Amino acid sequence: MDIKKETSVITKITILAFTFNAILLITKLVLGILGNSMAVINGAIDSGLDIIVTAVVLIVGRYSRRKADKNHPYGHEKFESVVAILLGIMMIITAVSLVGASINILIDYFGESGEAVIKTPNILAVIASFLTIIIKLGLFIVTVWASIKAKSPSLKALAIDHISDVIVSIFLVISVIFAMVGYLYFEPVAAIIIALVIGYNGIVIIKESISQVVDEAADNETVRAIKTASASINGVLAIDMIKTRKFGLKLYVDIEIAVDGNLTVNESHEIAETVHELIIDTFEDVKHCMVHVNPAT
Repeated sequence: MDIKKETSVITKITILAFTFNAILLITKLVLGILGNSMAVINGAIDSGLDIIVTAVVLIVGRYSRRKADKNHPYGHEKFESVVAILLGIMMIITAVSLVGASINILIDYFGESGEAVIKTPNILAVIASFLTIIIKLGLFIVTVWASIKAKSPSLKALAIDHISDVIVSIFLVISVIFAMVGYLYFEPVAAIIIALVIGYNGIVIIKESISQVVDEAADNETVRAIKTASASINGVLAIDMIKTRKFGLKLYVDIEIAVDGNLTVNESHEIAETVHELIIDTFEDVKHCMVHVNPAT
């Protein structure tokens, strides 16, 4: 998929996510207040953060797909990985905040304040949670597809955030039902579990994104596949060296091939060009490939 199509996919998906997150923000806020559910109101706050995150993904996703220029001759894709790291940090900060607030509520609940610190939720809170599950599951499916098509780390981070919200909402439904039948402390307990899931996903996003900005090599299976494909070209006698490095979700490949030392420069160049075209055409993750020719010894 070329840069123009990738930009189009990112734009469509982020606008879709922005719209539905705005709907969820309003819905969860209203139903959370009317449904006496602190957890659903916290979910509304999370949807507000999702709106901000989606807007950032849209802006940076489009910027990172700009063509290479004088100051960025290798392109702008790493900007997306940097933003994904920031999104991961935001998720961890949100998780820590939610855990702290929930622990304070539990302390008050089992302390002198008694049950007055937690109101009994009603069916509106359950409706809000089920609505979130349906919408976020749909957004997760289309965003995963889009992240693969557009090779976008920030869309991948957004997809993880969507599925986190689905998990959060499932816990929320369970906790609200228990709270409705008298076990009020289940709401803050569920909020803690939810926060831990959000924090874990933030750590995963940061770990993956860092690997994309520190020139980490491709996985062994990919390297072997590139080596095997290159060795299959007529005239390639051996693969002397192959190096790969991640560039966002793209790959850079440097490969040294050995050819008959008696070949002319043009003949050697044609073999190298064939290897180059094969790698670029076969492995869609590869953004750039450099082929160096050595005489076989």
